Amino acid sequence: MVSVIIPSYNRSATIKRSVESVLNQTYKNLEVIVVDDCSTDNTKEVLETIHDSRLRYFCLDKNSGACTARNKGIELARGEYIAFQDSDDEWLPRKLEIQLKAMKKSGAEVSFCKMKDLDYPDSHPLYTPTIKKSGIVSYKTLYTLVPVGTQAIVAKREVFENVKFDFSLRKAQDVEWTFRAGRLYKFYYVNKVLVHRYLQDDSITMGGKKKALEAHLYILNKYRNDKNEYPDFYVSRLKTVGHLKASNGINPSEEFYEVYKINGSKKELIKYYLSKMGLIIPCYKLIGIFQKYKTIKANKQLLSREKALSEKNV
Repeated sequence: MVSVIIPSYNRSATIKRSVESVLNQTYKNLEVIVVDDCSTDNTKEVLETIHDSRLRYFCLDKNSGACTARNKGIELARGEYIAFQDSDDEWLPRKLEIQLKAMKKSGAEVSFCKMKDLDYPDSHPLYTPTIKKSGIVSYKTLYTLVPVGTQAIVAKREVFENVKFDFSLRKAQDVEWTFRAGRLYKFYYVNKVLVHRYLQDDSITMGGKKKALEAHLYILNKYRNDKNEYPDFYVSRLKTVGHLKASNGINPSEEFYEVYKINGSKKELIKYYLSKMGLIIPCYKLIGIFQKYKTIKANKQLLSREKALSEKNV
């Protein structure tokens, strides 16, 4: 059996779609556990209109955040496998079937899939992650592309029992979880869109650059002792913080210089000197404009290709 955990807070408008997309899976041996983070809307009443014995509801004693809700769901789960869904997203019908088959065939303990992002700004990538092929994913890919969203994950129960979510984080919880789980378990990527991810005005995803920087500064400090055992991983965290600092208008010279000291990269030394001269932030602004243009162009091409294929299949 697969236990599907859905943390929720004030999602009465979207929770039914989310839950029913799980209950309507082609793989039927499942349970859905909605962990309500003390919603103040009518989430519970909406769930009571869904008449399916596989649905369970649990409400936390106090508002504690998505990580606490997920960890509580893990405690309540009865399945051999555990998966997560977000309360505002939608699974495609064969998600569990396809990912479970991939795990059994490959021997991987964790699988994740491609997601299509809807209702996002034009400058946001249409599909995530950007991995090109299905297959076992290296740890380096996991920490450089940080491709795993919770709603895309299916894993053996032992994985989540041994690697819980860090409740200190309000953003990038799935990213940080992947860093720890990826060192212990084998990850398999399914290069098929099996999740539709929707953006809400109050989504954690919409936390913005400032909250992203706060989260990744916390992650960097948490893993500071890894610089000797996992130097490439630690460098990737320094670069991420440096990038986010520059994007927030904060001088990132400290991070770029530390990267240079670790790997001797001339590219990072140049970034360090640009930072000291006050030029790195304007450079990042220009790079940001270029990246937005590049993403918008790529999204238009993908949508055009999808439309052509759809018309061809009619």
